[in-house]
Amino acid sequence: MLKVGPQTIFLNPGESIHQGIKKIFILTSEQGLLMRATADGEKKSGEQWIVRGPCRYVPPVEAEVVEERKAVILDINQGIYV
Repeated sequence: MLKVGPQTIFLNPGESIHQGIKKIFILTSEQGLLMRATADGEKKSGEQWIVRGPCRYVPPVEAEVVEERKAVILDINQGIYV
C-alpha cells in the first residue's frame, strides 16, 4: 500500500516497512528520471520509461529509479562529443 504525505502510522509487532520509506522527486524542466518496473502493474516487469520534469513525482510501489538524468543546455553554436 502506498501512503503519500506526512502521516503517522504504527506498526504492529513483527511488521516492517518493505523497501523502507521512499523519496518524492521534485523535478525541474531540466531533470528526468529513468524508471524500471519491478513487478507487473501498469507496466510489465522490466519495462523502462522516462519521467520528465517539471513535476512532482511519486514513484509507484512496483517501480524503481534506475538513474536521475539532467539535460545539457547548449547554445546554437555549441556541441558535445559523445
